[in-house]
Amino acid sequence: MLERARGTAGGSHHHQSHSELQALYRRVGLSETCPEFVLDAAHRAYRKALHPDLQPPRQKVQAERRFKEAEATFADIRRHRKR
Repeated sequence: MLERARGTAGGSHHHQSHSELQALYRRVGLSETCPEFVLDAAHRAYRKALHPDLQPPRQKVQAERRFKEAEATFADIRRHRKR
C-alpha cells in the first residue's frame, strides 16, 4: 500500500507527474485538493491508528513498518505542498 512512499527519498528532488501525485494522496485516502486541516486530521488519525506502541506485541514489527510508510507519505505530501 505505502511501499512506494519513499520515491523522493535519497535527495532526489525531481518534479512528480500529476498521476504520481494522485497516487501519493490516494495512499492515505485523500484528494490533492483537500484543505490543510483535512490533511492534518488524516495525519493525526494515521499516527493514532498505526503507532507501534499501541499495537499488540506480536504486531509491533508490522505496525512499525506501516507507521514509517505512512509518515513518509505525509512528508512527501507536505514537501509537494510547500513548492
